[in-house]
Amino acid sequence: MQRDLGVAADELVDAVMTASRVLVAVAARSLAAVDEDVTIAQYRALVVLA
Repeated sequence: MQRDLGVAADELVDAVMTASRVLVAVAARSLAAVDEDVTIAQYRALVVLA
């Protein structure tokens, strides 16, 4: 029973991390399109969050 909960929790964490990375990637691509308004420091911070 405990093992099943651990596996389920691991799968949930993996799913959330994957979704987070996808959202950051979408944001990074959006910011790349308006690179004049985004400083390199802001862009780096977003990449670090990924």
